[in-house]
Amino acid sequence: MRDSTGIIQVLARGDRLDENTYKEIEGMTVESSCEFTGTVRKDERAVTGYEMDAESFRLYHRNENFPITRDKGGEEFLLDNRHLWLRSREMTSVLKVRSTIFRAYSDFFYENGFYQVQAPMMVSTAVEGGAQRSSRCRSSMRR
Repeated sequence: MRDSTGIIQVLARGDRLDENTYKEIEGMTVESSCEFTGTVRKDERAVTGYEMDAESFRLYHRNENFPITRDKGGEEFLLDNRHLWLRSREMTSVLKVRSTIFRAYSDFFYENGFYQVQAPMMVSTAVEGGAQRSSRCRSSMRR
């Protein structure tokens, strides 16, 4: 199980859940969206050192086709599926580090009396409808 804080191993036992719920969990696929409620306990065998004993479960969406596997790959393939690749533990870690660095920059500047400004975008080429609107505005101003 994974969320923005990390991962945890979830133990779903048939004697604690009703049969239909247990079968639904058994049929889970990679990147499905779900929610578990349970008791967290320390377990050295678990990846993070903790494990959750599932007491209830809710499936929001079952994913039928997750294209990223260990067999598939290559940088081009991962870039084509960037929206999914960002969910990986490696990419999540990179984004958290970047977020921390940018937060430190912002905090430093705000604490030293600076302001952040978002300037309008300047482009060297005409954008959709931009050139026509400008000329219409200028011509209506001359009248």
